[in-house]
Amino acid sequence: MTTARRIVPLFVIAALAMLSGCSPAANPWPAGKLKVVVSFPPLDSFVKKVAGDHATVVCLAKEGGVHHYEPTAHDATLLRRANFLFANGLELDGAFLEKVVINSGNPKLSYIKLGEAIPENQRIKMANGEIDPHVWLGPTRAAIMVEAIRDRLKEADKEHAKDYDDNAESYSKELKNLLAHGRERFGSVKDKKLLSFHESLNYFAADFGLDVVGYIEVQPGMEPSTSRYADILKICKEQHVRVLAIEPQYPIRAAENVKAELKKRGAGDVNIVEIDPLETATTKDLEDPDWYTKKMTENIDKLADELSK
Repeated sequence: MTTARRIVPLFVIAALAMLSGCSPAANPWPAGKLKVVVSFPPLDSFVKKVAGDHATVVCLAKEGGVHHYEPTAHDATLLRRANFLFANGLELDGAFLEKVVINSGNPKLSYIKLGEAIPENQRIKMANGEIDPHVWLGPTRAAIMVEAIRDRLKEADKEHAKDYDDNAESYSKELKNLLAHGRERFGSVKDKKLLSFHESLNYFAADFGLDVVGYIEVQPGMEPSTSRYADILKICKEQHVRVLAIEPQYPIRAAENVKAELKKRGAGDVNIVEIDPLETATTKDLEDPDWYTKKMTENIDKLADELSK
C-alpha cells in the first residue's frame, strides 16, 4: 500500500543523527543487551516474544501508525546505536524508514524487512495489483516472520541461540492456538461474507476461511466518492452482506452512510463491527508482550459474534 506522507529532509535527519551521537549521555540504550528497533506494534510483540530478556526493543510508529509517521531526532539517536531495525516491508513502512536508515550513521545496523520472508506464493495481491502488506493479520504468515526474527537474533547472539529457538517454538505454538481458535469460531458461521473498511483483511480472511467481498475506502481516511458509494451499495445488495468492518483509527461515518442507505433501499439492516488492524498501539499497550495475540483474539471473537447474528 502506498500512502502519501511528508518526509523530513535528508540533511535534517543527518544533522540530528550526528548531534545525537556527540555525547555518551545521549545513548538511550542499556548495556549488555541487543538493541532492537521495530517499525510498528505487531513487530514489537514478535521480537519481544522471541528475544525474551536478551534484547531491548523500541517501537517507532505507535499511536500515529505507519501511514502518518514522521521521523524524529530521537529516532536518529536510537538507530545510530541499534543492532537491528525490523520492518514489515512490502511497501508499508519503507517510505519513512529508508532515509532514516541511510542517515543513521550506523554502518553496522541490520535492516530486515520481515514481510519479504513470506514466500511469494503466500503473498496476496490487492485489487490494484500490488502485494497486500498486511501479512501480520494472518497467524500463518506471522509465524514465518517470527522464524525470520529468530534466525537473525541467533546469528547476532550465538551465546543465547537456544533461548531464541525455545522462545520462537513456544510462540509459534501460541500462534497455532490462535489460528485454531479462529477456525473454530468461524467454522460454525454460515454466512462468512463481510465488507472491510479498507483492503487490509485479506490474510486474516485467508487463514480463517472468510469472504471479504469488498471494502469501503480505497485509501484509509479518505471518504468514498459518490461513484464509490454506488459500487459499495451494489456489492452489499448483490452479495447480501450483513457485516461492515470498521477500524478504530478512522471515523465511522462512511460505514454508517452505507448502513443507512442500505436500510433506506430495503436491503435490510447490517451490523458494524470494529476490527483493529493492529497498526497502532500506546506505549502502555506494548508493555505486554502478548498484546498481539490478545488483540487478534478480540478481533476474532467480535467478528465471529457479529457474523453469527
